[in-house]
Amino acid sequence: MHIDDLRIKRREEILKIAATMQCDIVVMGTHGKGVISHAFLGSVAEKVLHRIGIPVYIIPIPKEDTDIALGEI
Repeated sequence: MHIDDLRIKRREEILKIAATMQCDIVVMGTHGKGVISHAFLGSVAEKVLHRIGIPVYIIPIPKEDTDIALGEI
């Protein structure tokens, strides 16, 4: 599976769960490791932010607090 396919799957799962649970807000962490267009938000967080109809809180995760390598996203 391609990395972009995994991102799409994650984004769609977040949107689906938020709708199913009738969430009032969504809180997401982001590591901000994307390219220039994603300088502050991860691509999944950015897409959720623009597609969901409820408030989204984006919490930056300090680099030392994550052990996810870019290739694992």
